[in-house]
Amino acid sequence: MLRCLCWVCLVVLCLSIGLPQAGHAQDNSVQKLTYDNLERTVYVHVPPSYSEGEPVPLVLMLHPFASSGKAIAALTGLDAAADEQGFIVAYPDSYDLRWDDGRSAYSPLPETEPVDDLGFINYLLDELSATYSIDDQQIYLVGSGNGGLMAYRLACESPERFAKVVIGSALIWNYHEDLCPSSVTTPISMLIMVGSNDFYYPLEGRNVNTGDSAPPLRVQSIGGTLRFWSERNSCDLNDFEIFTEPDIRLYQDCGNGTSLAFLSIENAGNNWLRGTGDHQLNQFGVDYTQIAIRYLFGPQDDEDWQTLATKMTREAVSPETLARNYTVYVPPTYDPTQPTAVVIALHGRPDTGAGFAYLLDLNRVARTENFIAVYPDGINQGWNYTLDYPGYGDNEIDDVGFLRALVNDLALDLNVDTQRVYLMGFSNGGFMTQAMACKAYDQFAAFAIIGATAFPGFEVFCAETPAIPLLFIHGTLDASILWDGLRQRGQWVTYPVSESLGFWAVHNACDPNQVDFTDLPPAGNSPGTSVRIYEFKGCADEDNIVFYEIDGGGHNIPGVPGRLDAERFGAVNMDIDAPSVIWEFLSQYTLDPSDQ
Repeated sequence: MLRCLCWVCLVVLCLSIGLPQAGHAQDNSVQKLTYDNLERTVYVHVPPSYSEGEPVPLVLMLHPFASSGKAIAALTGLDAAADEQGFIVAYPDSYDLRWDDGRSAYSPLPETEPVDDLGFINYLLDELSATYSIDDQQIYLVGSGNGGLMAYRLACESPERFAKVVIGSALIWNYHEDLCPSSVTTPISMLIMVGSNDFYYPLEGRNVNTGDSAPPLRVQSIGGTLRFWSERNSCDLNDFEIFTEPDIRLYQDCGNGTSLAFLSIENAGNNWLRGTGDHQLNQFGVDYTQIAIRYLFGPQDDEDWQTLATKMTREAVSPETLARNYTVYVPPTYDPTQPTAVVIALHGRPDTGAGFAYLLDLNRVARTENFIAVYPDGINQGWNYTLDYPGYGDNEIDDVGFLRALVNDLALDLNVDTQRVYLMGFSNGGFMTQAMACKAYDQFAAFAIIGATAFPGFEVFCAETPAIPLLFIHGTLDASILWDGLRQRGQWVTYPVSESLGFWAVHNACDPNQVDFTDLPPAGNSPGTSVRIYEFKGCADEDNIVFYEIDGGGHNIPGVPGRLDAERFGAVNMDIDAPSVIWEFLSQYTLDPSDQ
């Protein structure tokens, strides 16, 4: 079958301009700050009950890898909790894809630079305290995923600044143990929440291959994580409680009256769980936000966090739900009163949504063009694009249903323009994108594919489906998805590029006399590669096809260098910027409401 795409090793893994003074009771703006010569942004939500001069608690919420402050605000529902409880919540954005919790000193991601996030967060707290009336004894830290890793580091370096810490979907790495200063030993209360089916942070831990040139990295097990924090918090290791359904471990007798707690939800993955009842995905009956609020602020109606977690688990409707992970980026310019376009990007195999966010660099475009970018995870790091197709085995993973449900769930948390939802994919994700073009044309307005061709069987399934706008990008020297297709035992595994384009041109009823091509002038920084653009026009419903032939190009993302090994995946053409090209194409199209 297809050659594997290298899985990118993840982190998955002088503030000169202050915050403007609060001039009214409720402030839901994104503030810009400059720290260490880098422009940073933070979304601040102030409850209607806030009164200047009356100190209130502050919750600092740190987003996961490749996400954003506005995304985690929407996905957690913390704004509503802040209005109910009367606290301010601040959602800072990482400078690039990730919080620099110290990982950059051990095994940095290529094309990323170290960032002083420790300094930034501490200075941000000072600015928030100077701008709003904050009770400095009630500053709480919450982090999810990579934001949880940053929270671990802050709890090591500046524990005196926080009353309590809540971590979602993250365990410590071995570098946290190395970096935590032994001279800072102030105990801090901490709740750690991890799903038992978390791919990124399995309860047993995992080793990460960083190559010969970097120190070995390991995600510590839950036992190792609890042991580290129990020792650091001076907990009595012989004095703890264990609960089942769900799995809870609670160390109450720690230094300075602090506690250490762990909660694991059976079958849950790397998500911030919500138990709203309206969402379709990841419904394990548990709501991390409600649990976190009770842990931070105490019982409500005589119900503490562990009682609530137990009640939620026992009342769960679908405890055997399959966990589906996804990463969401919402730009700082997002206005919840305005419908906003969404681009869902499907990774190759084997990879993850977070890994593809790094490879694709689409957040950069989403930030400037004001659209939402979403990176879902396929099961077992791939997509089941052949479901129901003749001649293929059935692994029963319904990725079509998953992607449909994902769009519907996102529309519950964000103001999604349902007529401007787009789908794109790379490699294995490109095959899935073509399957979705035939199976979900009523939900996506346009489609884009990088490094994938058509595959046997789909032409029968797609025969009676309507025309759809489609963009292809493919390198002539792609060694993973071959330009001339792949045959095994006399059968096609992947079709040649020419036949793939031919199928879609016929499918869209394009005029064979209206095929134009343009050779882009080389910019001079892509030796050995060049770009020719084919435009198939005169298609049904003006659903045209555009194809970018990358002569000499490999299996990668044009315009995004340094992410994949050039020796293995080929040369990266820099004459085009694929994320920008894709958005420019997709954004031309709007789904006809009659098709929905």
